[in-house]
Amino acid sequence: MRPTLHTDLRHIFVALTALVVTATAPQAAMAEALTLDAARAALHTSNADAARAEVAIQRVATARARARAGWMPSVDLEAFAMVNDREQTLDIDNPYAPLEPWLRAAEAGGAPDPTALIEAPGTSLVSQHQLDAGATLTVTQPLWSPGARAAASVADAAVDLAGASRDEVLWQLDAALIDLWFGAVALDRRIEVAEGNVELARIRYERATRADDLGVGVAFEITRAEVALSAAQRDLQTARIEHQRVIDAIAVLLHRAPDFTIDAPEPVDLTRDADALVRTALSSRPDVARVRSSALLTESGARTVRAAAVPVVALRANGQLQRPTDLMTDVARYNVQLVASWSLYDGGDRAARLRSIDHEVAEQAFALDALIERATGDVRQTLLRLDEAELNRDQAAREVALAEANLEVTRRAREAGAATDLDLEAAIEQRYVAELGFAAADVAVVAEQHRLRHRVAGW
Repeated sequence: MRPTLHTDLRHIFVALTALVVTATAPQAAMAEALTLDAARAALHTSNADAARAEVAIQRVATARARARAGWMPSVDLEAFAMVNDREQTLDIDNPYAPLEPWLRAAEAGGAPDPTALIEAPGTSLVSQHQLDAGATLTVTQPLWSPGARAAASVADAAVDLAGASRDEVLWQLDAALIDLWFGAVALDRRIEVAEGNVELARIRYERATRADDLGVGVAFEITRAEVALSAAQRDLQTARIEHQRVIDAIAVLLHRAPDFTIDAPEPVDLTRDADALVRTALSSRPDVARVRSSALLTESGARTVRAAAVPVVALRANGQLQRPTDLMTDVARYNVQLVASWSLYDGGDRAARLRSIDHEVAEQAFALDALIERATGDVRQTLLRLDEAELNRDQAAREVALAEANLEVTRRAREAGAATDLDLEAAIEQRYVAELGFAAADVAVVAEQHRLRHRVAGW
């Protein structure tokens, strides 16, 4: 048969659709193949939330240095220059003047002439300079400081809480990564099935057009095949676009360019003992550990309040340099003191703070109980979802087998003239839907396995 314009357009349609499908396919030849474990390691080092949590640990860790400072000696230097309103002096009269009668009598008895002594002027001694200067150096060494011990306990609890908070942030990031990762894996499988469906639709379309070229085809069969091919290509393109969106989301999470492909994770072999999984979760989950660490920090704060009621004993040495006076001729002086300080009454502040801490501890206990209940339910629900996913996968596998058998029977019937093209189309569509269902169910089983492992913090 001589080619017509309609025939040429059909050939152009096939070429264009093949070009579109190829153009929308991800160019992954040079892309890095990334595993879930490698992505998790990169996530913990590159994500901004993870980095911020790590900085918080370093910031809180400085509290330990502050707590140690409570046991270290403190050295204080104070220097001054002072201008007084006037110089202060101590005037002392001539002590011999009142003794003149006795001194004259002694002179008559042959003693030396006392005139010089009697007429000598008085003395003026400087007790404070108008312009004065000096310095004081004080060294204090704590000998007994319960507050410092309590501060060290609070610092350790704060560091533990910061570490638990960091672990919880990473744990939450892991959950987001798992969801995105298996979303991408499911789309990979969907794309694989859709590509096979496109290829099959293309073969059917080309077969219909060849039959039409030979004059043995029917026009509506070509149209139907063309519609089926277009729908198959649309499904494939949609899956690829959704897949790229998920890859972009993973790239944002990892703080990198979306220049990678993903590997499907291997199945995880986990115990199905719900009680054992719950016990592991309650002892290992970062969210539970964070609440427990918060309670320990609150209890440490109570020890700090109680320590304020205990006396503090310190050894203090003072050294002083000052301009000498007539009454104080030493330039340098020092003293050593044993100092004990004790806050006997603070207006009820300590008692009020302890009551507040008791209430906070009670609140945290209820919060921990609620979290334990949620974690227990979370693990059990995930285990049930895994059981359901496995049942769905088994059912989907049976449906694929049935669809394959139905397609084969329908093809034979079509060749024998006992079935129509519509019957064959329906059988092909059933197999396509069954394959899509099995791909999704198969990925869901492995996804729930990894989610269960994550829920019990076993990763």
